Amino acid sequence: MDTAVPMLGRGLYYGSLGIWMGSILMLSLGSKVAFRLLSDRQMAGNLVGGWLAVYHRLGLVCALGASAAALYRILVWESQLWQGPWNAPKQIALARTLLLALMVLSHLYAGCILHPEIHRLREAGMTEAFRALHVRSVVLLMANLLFGIAVIFLS
Repeated sequence: MDTAVPMLGRGLYYGSLGIWMGSILMLSLGSKVAFRLLSDRQMAGNLVGGWLAVYHRLGLVCALGASAAALYRILVWESQLWQGPWNAPKQIALARTLLLALMVLSHLYAGCILHPEIHRLREAGMTEAFRALHVRSVVLLMANLLFGIAVIFLS
């Protein structure tokens, strides 16, 4: 029993991060393929918009799972780490935790604020404003992918 909980926690942590990073890659690659294969940009945009909604829901579940496991890790697995002098393992744990927090916050911002606004602008035909926010969305997505890889590497 003593090893079952940490194993489940690690599984939740790495599983959540892996699925989250994989969904970012699939969304990125699928979007490129959709716009290359479909001659109707409106249809491709609708397809990718549908994928984006699924990605955000999946990302929220993964963010919740990774955050819960990370909190458990900090409070239980690494509780002794936080005692004593400031050292490299503490710095790595802090960096890992801050990167995960940035991932969660940027995912929430993109899903709850940015993408609804992008959808509104697209429907209203406001092309320039849409493009500007779309670029921001892509940058956030790629930043989350890089942060996620760093979190996994630092784990």
